Amino acid sequence: MQSESQANGADLLRLSKSEILRQWEERAKAEIPAARMQNRLQLLDQLPHFLDELRDALRKSDQRGAVAENPVEQAVSKEHGEQRASMVGYGIEEVQKEYEILRDVIFHALETQKTLKSVERECILRSIFSGLRDAGKEFARKQLENERKYAESLRIERDLREKFVVTLTHDLRNPLSVIRSGASILMKRGDDVAMRQKILARLTSAIDHAEQMISELLDANQISVGKSLKLEIEEVELCSMLKDVLTEAATIHGDRFQFACTAPTFGYWCRSKLRRAVNNLLDNAAKYGSRYEKIDVKVSNRQAADEVELSVHNKGNPISQEIQLRIFEPFYRSEAAEATDKSGWGLGLPLVRGITEAHGGRVEVRSSEAEGTTFIITLPRDSRKLAKG
Repeated sequence: MQSESQANGADLLRLSKSEILRQWEERAKAEIPAARMQNRLQLLDQLPHFLDELRDALRKSDQRGAVAENPVEQAVSKEHGEQRASMVGYGIEEVQKEYEILRDVIFHALETQKTLKSVERECILRSIFSGLRDAGKEFARKQLENERKYAESLRIERDLREKFVVTLTHDLRNPLSVIRSGASILMKRGDDVAMRQKILARLTSAIDHAEQMISELLDANQISVGKSLKLEIEEVELCSMLKDVLTEAATIHGDRFQFACTAPTFGYWCRSKLRRAVNNLLDNAAKYGSRYEKIDVKVSNRQAADEVELSVHNKGNPISQEIQLRIFEPFYRSEAAEATDKSGWGLGLPLVRGITEAHGGRVEVRSSEAEGTTFIITLPRDSRKLAKG
């Protein structure tokens, strides 16, 4: 076995690897503020692999008596640069500082044991330089890519919000127009009792509609900023509540619904929010489902998990996998939805998810050409402890 004085640079690097990593981490955290926010695994990243590559490069250089132009595999440094581009507080200066510290630590660890050959020194310096070059290039490329993605996301968000404001303004005009015309008629014919009752009913309905739109907007805003919805939990018999919701929905969409509930289903939920979630699913099914097929609403008891499952199923064009990934995002409307004459804010399904999750539940969508589309809400039977808000 070689003594340390006889060992070459490659062998010394192998023996000193753990100490080099420890010293490098210590200095990096002392000299680079952003490094202090990372755990050890994130901070070391590709450094152990870089040292392994450098060890092999030292051995080859020692055998050949010359150093290759790129002693260390570029992929290692590139991956390091890409990883650093995603870390908060890191710029190209921090990446450069890491390699400078690495150079100093390696020379200190090896030269305290023996005098390095000129070819070994050149190999280490060239490896550090090429590593920094490759990491810096990849860092700059990835950072530019991230900036472009961020700019594109801002543009998309701006377009969605502009479209939302236009739709909101248009939709609010309808109830406001009803209120204005009703008030005008009351001023002119207020003495006609029958007419007054009829107009007041229309005014009440229009005000309720406007209030619901504003309420949905406020709730959607709560969800979009990561806040939970406020729930008023009470004991609810789900089947009777759904019958009422379906009766109301039938006055708007016609006799298009089939309901299956085998037994009374009691639980602790927020009645008003749950009604809104179901209404949104029914409206969605009526808008985009086949007009010639029934919409199936079903309640299932999952006794083993102490959960209740509520599903709304419709036939018609399926929802693609790509759209399913985004369908619960606020303000999102697919190209297919935009191409129809059916207006919308892109808030209905995000509200369904927000309401469900506030209860401690979950929502999912399943869609295929053969089976149609099913939205499934799964709720714990008792949301008193699990409900957020």
